[in-house]
Amino acid sequence: EYIGPRPPAPGQSSASDIVRSQLSDIERRAQSMRDKIDGKDKEVVKRESWMLELPDAKAKSFGLGPRMFSRKGITQTGDRSAWTETPEEKAKRARGELPEKEEEEEEDTTEFLVNKARDDAMEKVTEELRQKRGNDSLMSLHEKKLKKKAKKEEELGPKERRPFDRDADLGANKFDEAQRKLMV
Repeated sequence: EYIGPRPPAPGQSSASDIVRSQLSDIERRAQSMRDKIDGKDKEVVKRESWMLELPDAKAKSFGLGPRMFSRKGITQTGDRSAWTETPEEKAKRARGELPEKEEEEEEDTTEFLVNKARDDAMEKVTEELRQKRGNDSLMSLHEKKLKKKAKKEEELGPKERRPFDRDADLGANKFDEAQRKLMV
């Protein structure tokens, strides 16, 4: 039985092999330290596109927005590139190396004219319906109806409360003698 490390078997390795392996290990560690200092060992961190780009405008409130149609119609969010612009890009744009952001005035004016024409047509239809049906809303029509009903009841006079009469209210003695004989 052996206790402690075993001596090397004959022909396995000698003292010079051990020294060589230690030297190569030291060299390897020194090289890795030089690479670390020079920055050669660093892996370039590459982020995925979903981390660098803004999501679609419609996806930002997916399932969280109001459950009805927008009354104002489609609203443009405008230019969103300022959120993802890096300081280097800002500096290049300031120096004139990057082209300025193009304004889409032509698109805006045509869109405005289209919307204006649609709004005018809808206003015309609304005016025709108002003249046809009247300007009163359903709520005001309902209130007028309730006022008429209350006025009519007021004209008839207040209803007086009469005392309880057992015979009249229960109809116990409404049978004449002939009907009573038939039932018995």
